[in-house]
Amino acid sequence: MKKTHPKIIYFISFLLLNLCLTSCGAQELSFGKEIFFGVKAAEEISFAGENHRPVQVAAGSRRLWALAADMGGGIYEREISTGTARSLQWKQGEQEMIMGISAAGDMLYAAVSCGETVQVRKCPEGGSWETLLSIPREEAPEQVQPTVFFADTGENAWFANEDEIWKYSPENGRKTIYKVKGSIAFLLEKTPGTVAAVAKSGRKITLYSLTADGKVKEQWTIPLPTTHLASIMTEDTDTLVLAVDNRILFVNNETGEIVSHFNSIDAGVSTNLLGGLWHPEEGAVYLVEQAGDTGGIWEELAAQNGPEGERTVLVYGTVSLSETMRERITSFNRSNPDYYITVKEYDGKSISDQRLQMQAAVTSGRGPDILDLYSRCVDNYTAYAEKGYLEDLEPWLLEEELNDDMVRAIHELYRVEGKLCMAVPHFTLWGFAVNPEYLPETESWDYQTFTEAAGLALPASRDGTAGSLLGMLLRGRQNEFINRKEKTASFDTPEFISLLEFCRDYGDKSLVKFSFEDAADAMMVQLSAHDPGSYLTVHACYGEKAVLYGYPATGSQVLLVNNAVDACGIYSQSRNKEGALEFLRTLFAEDYQGHMSGYTSAWAARESCWYAQWDSSQSGIHINGIYAAPAAEGEAERLADLILSGNVTADLVHYTVIDLVLEEANAYFTGDRTAEETARNIQSRIQLMLDE
Repeated sequence: MKKTHPKIIYFISFLLLNLCLTSCGAQELSFGKEIFFGVKAAEEISFAGENHRPVQVAAGSRRLWALAADMGGGIYEREISTGTARSLQWKQGEQEMIMGISAAGDMLYAAVSCGETVQVRKCPEGGSWETLLSIPREEAPEQVQPTVFFADTGENAWFANEDEIWKYSPENGRKTIYKVKGSIAFLLEKTPGTVAAVAKSGRKITLYSLTADGKVKEQWTIPLPTTHLASIMTEDTDTLVLAVDNRILFVNNETGEIVSHFNSIDAGVSTNLLGGLWHPEEGAVYLVEQAGDTGGIWEELAAQNGPEGERTVLVYGTVSLSETMRERITSFNRSNPDYYITVKEYDGKSISDQRLQMQAAVTSGRGPDILDLYSRCVDNYTAYAEKGYLEDLEPWLLEEELNDDMVRAIHELYRVEGKLCMAVPHFTLWGFAVNPEYLPETESWDYQTFTEAAGLALPASRDGTAGSLLGMLLRGRQNEFINRKEKTASFDTPEFISLLEFCRDYGDKSLVKFSFEDAADAMMVQLSAHDPGSYLTVHACYGEKAVLYGYPATGSQVLLVNNAVDACGIYSQSRNKEGALEFLRTLFAEDYQGHMSGYTSAWAARESCWYAQWDSSQSGIHINGIYAAPAAEGEAERLADLILSGNVTADLVHYTVIDLVLEEANAYFTGDRTAEETARNIQSRIQLMLDE
């Protein structure tokens, strides 16, 4: 046998080592010691009485500045020592847009688009703005907001966009260009005259040093995947402080070693951090964060020896933490004296892998106290409830004062073997806006009405999208073909064969559209109504008289319901059920019911809050430039009657069921199989799935 050369063995070993480090780096990364902070003070940010959203933060030694979005926004300044705040005027002319802000010491700098030029201005403490540099349009950086902008102690102006950096000299405006790998998050001055860039790319964060002659040197890389990255400024030149997703990291400036960290959610702090200031000698952190679409919050944190007040920890388990639940958990952690919630996101290369990790924890007795039951995070809610892994919430609901105010018809959709195991604080409705040209206003809307209108209005077509139409109509009639309680299927029936034939003949794109922009030529448009505002899309489609109909079913119409991103349950083996119930109560509080935190909207699951939501739609809205009139008088009651009377169904048709039906039906649609053969095959396969 021929021997392998030692150098080749060494080379292969080297490649394998590097491959292991590359693929396993994120798991082996040390976050150093954990340190603790608690919220000492918090205050809403207001820009001259307006709720403009902060988009960028600059930090001096004793001040924080926040830049608000859009041309009408401004700069908010906060004095750290006194807590006093004010709004700064920055405009010097018409049609100016502030692009970005930066600070050195307590000097504030701003980059302003002035049409034909970009100006760099500075504002000394208590002084007025003066222009340092005016860059002609042809030499200027892209004029957007917010721009990664930085002014160093030598008053050089730096701009960054994606992977490119421009430096402008204050004396003559000479431009130097730098190129890095990854998307630049921010620029900083490590030592006087030494500027660095922090960029994120894929699964890593990199610090680059920038030399005076335009060269770039990669100093260190942290193998950490992140979607969010912001800078927390500090006068400690040995430390770089990064806000990364759910953590704030304290990093050795020279080596990139993570020395320590704290979990911002556990501290009750939002993870939408834009920046801030860290004073190590005071053990204090000052932060500015986004709060929803329109506001911001200033936070003052104090260092602690451990979790505040020896509170009991609760674990919230999910495959992907939503913005809404992140905000609600931080709010709970900030205010509850007895409990705080830490988040467990299950690992895996895909959503399926993450679900399996979560399932393994639940079935082995190691499940989290609170489980995320949003349909995209867990697709086996029914099995969890049947096997006793979820606590029955009905005894708790019956004891609560808000029980009589609950939209119980929604919770009833998720009843399993007599138990209500899912809390549904918000939900969304799916239905149809029907074109009045094809179907005048009718008191009867069901599958028969739908097929008759289609037959009168549209010619039969065999070259459309039969599969899409079948999947859509099956969701409306799912309870006719699948009995979840008895676990039986009824696809080998004349009713399903008739449905197949209709979809073959009318699977034309002009029958149903999925966006109101294409509504004019369609008989109806499938819509997701997340709240009264989005409900008004029906008016953008077909005018003021349009209403939201349900999916056509036999003898009735059915509104399709999806639980929202805050649906959750309590693990039956949790030792902290009382604490978990305290968290669930906050999900049904009036302030949260009326306006979900984060960037999501949905219908409230309390009747009083449901009707209150309609007030926001009374003036109408504009959708893509089209005016959508307010809902007609009595429309809230009409929809409420549909829901409360039980004309709703949960979208619990498993995606594998839909895929299986469409897979078998495709052979019929292409003429390779009869409708009867197709129905028998589907019946056999779905029944086998239900049996298993």
